[in-house]
Amino acid sequence: MISMGLSHFSKMFDLKVKKELVPYNVMCNSNNQVVGVETCLNGLREQLDPFQKKTDIEVSKMYDEFVSNCEEWECFNDEGNVNTQKYLGKYCHMDCVTQYHGWEKFREWVLESLEMDINHYYTISSLADAYLQKKGAYDGCYQLGGVPRAFIQRCVVGGRTMTSENKKHHVKEEVEDLDANSLYPSAMERIGREIGGYLKGKPKVIQTFVPHKYDGYFVCIEVTNDIVGKTMFLDRFSLEDLIKYQGIEYKVINGYYYDEGRNPNVEEIMNHLYDTRVEKKKEENKIELAHEIGVQIDT
Repeated sequence: MISMGLSHFSKMFDLKVKKELVPYNVMCNSNNQVVGVETCLNGLREQLDPFQKKTDIEVSKMYDEFVSNCEEWECFNDEGNVNTQKYLGKYCHMDCVTQYHGWEKFREWVLESLEMDINHYYTISSLADAYLQKKGAYDGCYQLGGVPRAFIQRCVVGGRTMTSENKKHHVKEEVEDLDANSLYPSAMERIGREIGGYLKGKPKVIQTFVPHKYDGYFVCIEVTNDIVGKTMFLDRFSLEDLIKYQGIEYKVINGYYYDEGRNPNVEEIMNHLYDTRVEKKKEENKIELAHEIGVQIDT
């Protein structure tokens, strides 16, 4: 639900508690319940500063914090060594306290910003989906199941970033190194602005393929030129691109089409989330994190 480690909670949510220090490599790999404090400090340095990049002051603060924890949690024995079981128990308890307060703050942000309770959802994706539904992005659309869902799912392709034929290229000229953000929301905004939004109505079985009459379609085709006999599952845009850029010829085996229009509301919703987040970010209001659900939608 919250895409950051506990170590960031204190700063992100302005908490008085934080994720504590623990020398995992010493305490978790030792069969001894008591370990010397110097051994713990050396283990902490190896774990958190393996390349010795911290300044002496930073290292000293880290050591002081660990020793202070041992004193506050009464983990020193009479010989001045550390009771590892007691320390680890308190450390895990503080993890839970930090997570609890971070969760409550995030819940408060989402309630204020989106009027939705994160306690009613298991994941940030389910929350984002519910928000889109609440705002009308799916009005007139149908949830799919069974054979139509399984068929259309085969037309979905994602996660590919590669050159043609996956070949390597040594580029000696200057290239643009673009670090774009909000790629999912921008793609969803384009769906509303450029093609009209999400498909409305129920999928209908294609009897005679007449693509210009459809708002969208999902088909299984057989290529009849170049890669003869190749069977592919494609949506409307993938097929149009193959025809335009690859010059394929084909015959449709079967598929589904939609012809009841599209719901464009996703464009306005994504623009609202993005603009509000930018505004809050300028104000240095950390509630802007609540608007990150726009980028978490599970496509």
